[in-house]
Amino acid sequence: MSENTKIEWCDSSWSPIQDTLKGKSGRGYHCEKCSPGCLNCYAEGFNRRFGNGLPFDARAVRFEIVEKEIAKPYHWKRPRRIFVQSMGDLFMPDVRRELIDQIIPVIVDNPRHTFMFLTKRIHRAEKYLNSIVTEIPLPNLWIGVSVCVKAELPKIDVLKKINLPVRFVSFEPLLEDMGPDLDLTGIQWVIVGGETSPHARPMYADSVGRIWRHCQIKKIPFFLKSWGEFNSRGTHVGKKKSGREFLGREWNERPQNIKGQLKIEN
Repeated sequence: MSENTKIEWCDSSWSPIQDTLKGKSGRGYHCEKCSPGCLNCYAEGFNRRFGNGLPFDARAVRFEIVEKEIAKPYHWKRPRRIFVQSMGDLFMPDVRRELIDQIIPVIVDNPRHTFMFLTKRIHRAEKYLNSIVTEIPLPNLWIGVSVCVKAELPKIDVLKKINLPVRFVSFEPLLEDMGPDLDLTGIQWVIVGGETSPHARPMYADSVGRIWRHCQIKKIPFFLKSWGEFNSRGTHVGKKKSGREFLGREWNERPQNIKGQLKIEN
């Protein structure tokens, strides 16, 4: 799965690592659920319908690099924001280090693109990335962590230890209020989004508002991906009707690197 994407905060999604067990479509993807946010995983639903047809469970898998997929960023001439391994988690245990190692040269060779890792396994990401950035500068790589419930907030502290220019938090799906003590110091971008699936859980305006206020205080770009299947009052209306507005406007802020200085791009 690659090329253009419907994910609002990136231009393209790119999953060069795939499960060797293929289905009718020739694609096979896999991940293991490790968070309350994984319950209604969109990638699992996609894989059931268009991939190898299997659920994301604890079965043994054999991941490999798909050569025609890993070459694609070289052919994208215009700069893109690329969500890497959108159909899984690059840092899940079954993804061997040698596979991740093959993605790094693609990032280095394509400085016109911005590559974005987003993981729920931030401890492995921190260990891996900090082991290579001293020898391989990666100014066009951003690293993010998914935080869905308050118990996952300590993951942000691990994220802050990673020596990359942009560290971001994706509160998606935002399932709980993160409380008044949320500390986003050292974070360069925040994404918030509701859940989209037939069994979606609601996201509430009060919870979004508190995160937004933290971003305003710290001058952190704030991106509201969508309200999901419910509107800001918790009424089920469907994603199209719930929209993306908050406080009378859409929030599409992103960090922009201008001569080494991060600024807010709307």
